[in-house]
Amino acid sequence: AEAVESVLAQTYPRIEIVVVDDGSNDDTHERLARFRPRITLLRQAHQGPAVARNAGIRASRCEFVGFLDSDDLWMPEKVERCLPPLLADPDVGVVFTPARIHETDTGRRYDLPQYERDGWMARDLFVECRGVNTSTLLTRRKHLEAVEGFDEEFFRAQDWDLMVRMAEVCRFARVAETLTERRLHPRNL
Repeated sequence: AEAVESVLAQTYPRIEIVVVDDGSNDDTHERLARFRPRITLLRQAHQGPAVARNAGIRASRCEFVGFLDSDDLWMPEKVERCLPPLLADPDVGVVFTPARIHETDTGRRYDLPQYERDGWMARDLFVECRGVNTSTLLTRRKHLEAVEGFDEEFFRAQDWDLMVRMAEVCRFARVAETLTERRLHPRNL
């Protein structure tokens, strides 16, 4: 619910929210019911992050797609700050930002080291293997479709694989502001 609230609180007004419940066995569906009709809620058997993210992409109708894991939060200006590079240059297909890590069990917070450059990044992503945190991304749909989304064969590292493939077809733009909080806790996948 907190992740959804962080998207609903965006300063950019035109947001479509698709939530994919990937086989949760708790009261997720009931907790999210209060957000209807402002969200589209899809339920599926547990198949992992790649399958869930692809289901969300297929269900959405927007030109730009962002991802937010259920543990994570977007700062209110996230979309507003990440859209300009995409609108200014059709070759930019991915915008990313630094992420703040919040260890919920210790209360410790720190910034996740990320790339401090942008542009054509295929070599950097492949060689350095540092990746870009998925919840920080705002992507152009046509580039996601060009690489056929997340590889559903991967349960882990599907985000890094997608970034490498995206970097082969489009430029990346970095917004230097920390606009995503990734919450780490013992129940994270």
